Amino acid sequence: MSAKISFIEAILVDLPTIRDHQLAMTTMQRQTLVIVRLRCSDGMEGLGEATTIGGLTYGDESPEGIKLAIDTYLAPALIGIDATNVNAAMQRLAKVARGNRFAKSAVETALLDAQAKRLGVPLVTMLGGAVRSTLSVLWTLASGDTARDIEEAEMMLAESRHNTFKLKIGRRSVREDSDQRCWERSETSTYPVCRFVAQASHCVKFAGQEQSSEIKRAPPVVGTVRRCSPSDD
Repeated sequence: MSAKISFIEAILVDLPTIRDHQLAMTTMQRQTLVIVRLRCSDGMEGLGEATTIGGLTYGDESPEGIKLAIDTYLAPALIGIDATNVNAAMQRLAKVARGNRFAKSAVETALLDAQAKRLGVPLVTMLGGAVRSTLSVLWTLASGDTARDIEEAEMMLAESRHNTFKLKIGRRSVREDSDQRCWERSETSTYPVCRFVAQASHCVKFAGQEQSSEIKRAPPVVGTVRRCSPSDD
């Protein structure tokens, strides 16, 4: 007999940030996660997660809205159906609710997690295997204070925790942003390899143009700072 979905809940978890995190449109003091817990009739439990930043100022889904969509629409539609057929479950959700990508992804992750445990394999194995064994993680410099950003970056470099940094721009004028970021790159250039990604946020506009979705989706600007030896050209 196939296992049935017996319980789904969405839990909001507020995690404080280590400092104010300044985006172009808002300042964050916490990150709210949506944790989805799914239980099945055979005792298996799966976990999923959905995270957005900045609430509705950044995108069309917020943690509170994700939880509401799961509790009110998605979870009731799945109770009692076959927990082992993830594709069928997601097809049902497509009929129940349009959009709500984060909410649906969190539920799908929980279903896949439970199925992987049921089969006794890592989830990555069930999905066809890992593409890579390691993945570098960047650190976002978004305190809004240049000196503090430099100190933070130097600490991460000295402790060998991170050597790739995302620089948040768009909150101030283009001139102020470029002056600050050039300083940050020069101050950290004494380290062997230091890579920067500059992200133009929602408030960036070109002269004489309204903000557009193309600007929002523009790829980040990447730069690499390397320490050169006297023998280098």
